[in-house]
Amino acid sequence: MVKAAFDSYLSGIDELPELIFLDINMPIMNGWEFLELLTGRGANKTPKIYMLTSSISPDDIKKSEDHPMVTNYITKPLSLAKLQSIKDEITGIKI
Repeated sequence: MVKAAFDSYLSGIDELPELIFLDINMPIMNGWEFLELLTGRGANKTPKIYMLTSSISPDDIKKSEDHPMVTNYITKPLSLAKLQSIKDEITGIKI
């Protein structure tokens, strides 16, 4: 049922966003399940995915480092400094 809802939602989207903040611990579907479904969609344009989570589990950190769709792993809370770092990483410009 979750996969059907996910596919139905994505079928109405012509283009994926350039950036996704994804939490590991979400209701109904966790971040890893979301990535699995997104990978299975065969998107021609892959968004930058930042795992933004409260998890400090070494297993989650390692899994995110090994996942080809995850750009970076950021622990909550999201601060202005962390947001600036993401901006710098995306734009390639450090101010």
